[in-house]
Amino acid sequence: TLFRSNPTQVVAIIDNSNLNAARQIIDGVDIDANMPIDLGTLGGLTLSANGSYLDSNQQLSALQPTTPLAGELFNPPHVRIRAGATWQRDGLSLAAFVNHSSRLEDRRFNPPVTLGAMTTAEITAHAHMTDGPPLLRNIDIALAVRNLFNSQPSLIQGTQIFETPYDS
Repeated sequence: TLFRSNPTQVVAIIDNSNLNAARQIIDGVDIDANMPIDLGTLGGLTLSANGSYLDSNQQLSALQPTTPLAGELFNPPHVRIRAGATWQRDGLSLAAFVNHSSRLEDRRFNPPVTLGAMTTAEITAHAHMTDGPPLLRNIDIALAVRNLFNSQPSLIQGTQIFETPYDS
């Protein structure tokens, strides 16, 4: 007999698939380095850097070619780097960091369009109040400026009028 169901009695449909791809190959490396420096009465300085390299490809079915993911529009870039320094002394800290993401390729068009890399800078000042009037004790005050130089992402050509003009 054929399996028949009454649609009014279906409680749930479970689709346990994670991704509609036959195969993905992902290779990469992550590096993280921190170097604390004791400055004596001037406090402490920590230099830090981290970066990652990612190479990824996918094949949607056995009959289709392998296509790149990393470094392509709407996917992670091949390279991401963050480096900076943080100075600390007596509940006060100042930090400055630079962030970099490598270029991307937009292959929705022929010929493909290369979108430039993006580098941003940020600074943060943070104070933890331990002394003073009771109302101000154990309060943290922070001031941060992200994208200090107002770097703009590369504009992309949309295929629909409602699309954002950058890789969000």
